[in-house]
Amino acid sequence: MRSQDVCLVTDIDIHKVNEFVRSIKEFAQTDMISSEANTKKKLVEPLLELLGWDMRSSEVRLEYPVRIGTLSIKSAISDA
Repeated sequence: MRSQDVCLVTDIDIHKVNEFVRSIKEFAQTDMISSEANTKKKLVEPLLELLGWDMRSSEVRLEYPVRIGTLSIKSAISDA
């Protein structure tokens, strides 16, 4: 997704947003919440798709390990 491709808030389907919020609430009630893999698959990926990112493109890297001091970054999106 390039900066000119960024979807505006008005471009997002409110019904999809409501469905995503519902799925977050449901997920939070499960025992899957403590799993990084489940969180990525159930929350992170759907959120990026909702925001217009193509999860199959090279612009989205689900494994992008970076360590800055004690901070660890696992995923990255790029507009470069």
